[in-house]
Amino acid sequence: MTPVLVDAWLPRAAARHPDRPAVNRLTYAQLLGEAARTARKLAGRGVGAGDRVGIELPPGEAFCVALHACLLLGAVAVPIDVRLGVEERLEVARGAAFVIAGPVDGDEADVRLKRWHDLDAVAIVVHTSGSSGRPKPVELTYGNWLWSTLGSCVALGLDPAERWLCALPLSHVGGLSIVLRSAISATTAIVHERFDTERVLYELGRAEGGATMVSLVPTTLQRLLDAGLREPPALRWALRFRAVVDGYQTTTHVPEALMRLTETYLALGVPEEAQKSAAVLGANYPGTDWYKRAYKLMEDHPYKPTAPLAAGELPIPVGFKDAQPIAPGTPGVAAKDEGRGSTGTSNTGGAGNGPIPK
Repeated sequence: MTPVLVDAWLPRAAARHPDRPAVNRLTYAQLLGEAARTARKLAGRGVGAGDRVGIELPPGEAFCVALHACLLLGAVAVPIDVRLGVEERLEVARGAAFVIAGPVDGDEADVRLKRWHDLDAVAIVVHTSGSSGRPKPVELTYGNWLWSTLGSCVALGLDPAERWLCALPLSHVGGLSIVLRSAISATTAIVHERFDTERVLYELGRAEGGATMVSLVPTTLQRLLDAGLREPPALRWALRFRAVVDGYQTTTHVPEALMRLTETYLALGVPEEAQKSAAVLGANYPGTDWYKRAYKLMEDHPYKPTAPLAAGELPIPVGFKDAQPIAPGTPGVAAKDEGRGSTGTSNTGGAGNGPIPK
């Protein structure tokens, strides 16, 4: 089968917008230079295309450099949540050829870095939370990330000046999506190591250079509202945000959050996780419009469990065998709050690819 190739995301973004901030104050030219050097140092340590590389770093510029270094080398990135215990981190890192836990030392190998991405190739292995057992790996391809980004753009619009604030862990899909969507679209990601109310308030309160988009969960949104956040001047979808503010005391955002998770997992090609989110939504908010929408999504994209893995294979199916969504309107199930919330956007850049620094 002929592979489907696209321009490598970071070199393309750096060629088109070298001086634009990519991650915090790190420009695209700087990010590409640092990632290319790190990729060659990884190669000098014996890491090659297809090898798995653990990234045991907190969210921030260093994590993003390591992530893009893996993609430039053709290695598979495996984010490791630094909040896990030692044994859990070792379990996530199992099978990795190398683990980045700080600056990568050593000589740079003379290796050709990737100028294209194969959409069927695995880019990142994300581990589930492990709430029902040990964390389980889920392989996400370049195509998964690209289609998710394009779907977000079509649904929510484009803004070349987007500045997306991320205070989420980069070891999970939510945070990684922001970083990768920004690279694909050559826009800016503002990455915080952890959620801090005052720092987020500062970013949202800036009229010039402030965040135009932010990803929040209900708890962090409540903290911001309690701290006095109202109508951030640069935030896009301001009317939607205002509706959330005005209605926050009388509604819950959990149903929409679960429905959005269902949408996101389907867009990323992880239907087993989408099924899990829809099942939780149905169990807790069975009569809501959000659940009806999630149920319809799952009907249109039915989950088919994968066959058991052979011994030695790394990816493990993560579907809930017993957690099947219940059809809306099933007798004996009471309705709960529908809730409202806000969502974000992303953009895409055009074609174009530039030289990778030596």
